[in-house]
Amino acid sequence: GSMVQIAGFPGVWMAGVLATVMGRKLCMILFTIIMLFSWIFIALFKTPAAILGARVLSGIAVGGITVAADSYLTEVPDIDVRGIMFGITSFSYVSGELLMLCLGYWFRYYTVALISAVLPAIFLFILFFIPESPTLLYLKGKEEPARKLLRRLRGPHANIEDELKSYRSLNLGSQDRASWRGLLERETLKKIAIISGLFVLQAFSGEINIMVNASRVFETVGSAIDSQLSAIIMMAMQLFGSLFFGMLLDRFGRKRTLIVSFLVMGLSLTPMVAWSYFVRNLPDDK
Repeated sequence: GSMVQIAGFPGVWMAGVLATVMGRKLCMILFTIIMLFSWIFIALFKTPAAILGARVLSGIAVGGITVAADSYLTEVPDIDVRGIMFGITSFSYVSGELLMLCLGYWFRYYTVALISAVLPAIFLFILFFIPESPTLLYLKGKEEPARKLLRRLRGPHANIEDELKSYRSLNLGSQDRASWRGLLERETLKKIAIISGLFVLQAFSGEINIMVNASRVFETVGSAIDSQLSAIIMMAMQLFGSLFFGMLLDRFGRKRTLIVSFLVMGLSLTPMVAWSYFVRNLPDDK
């Protein structure tokens, strides 16, 4: 589990460059192919080194697809539905984890890997039929193709001129700050600090560690329910949470939804922290 998270870092950096050079669509195609081969390698090769190598490929692919897909979802949908679209992304991510847990409950890992290879294969096929991001087309100087694509996406009666105007100002801003010095501007640093802080809080919430070791956690506490089944139930609750908070994004705003989400997460982690403390500090004969 840790190999995927560690390998995600180079995947994120690679996608940050490739999504601009190649485009969002080709970048997603590239990393989906890497994901497809990683599952095939896990299914076919039984040695620990091969499996670890395949998990590294999976991590690179996950990191790359996340960056490219998030950029695509920011730029292609209408602004009124972007919150819902990101909610669907989170819902799909957790659905995939829940599916893998359910498959792992009944099948061996190589069977799960073969089944998992079907999903990126389907996604790869679909990618060939989706359009490129109109924002990227405009930023690359392809104004007329971007206009036609935006008209097709927004409908014949939509006012696309305001959106094109925002693309134009974005393009001018990127040209003015097309250097590393642009990162040192006060407003840019403020945005980076806010976004980085949120991701640090999310990463250090322990979610990944808990999810990877969920079965072991339930075995340790002596749960009356099967440990793997308990992990599936926990993931199902996370699926419900992603769907619920995704529906709140556009209605209550990102900031309020984020605050409520962190509060719920903090309240849920409190009893687990207390339990961990008492388990570590109680004498063995208690």
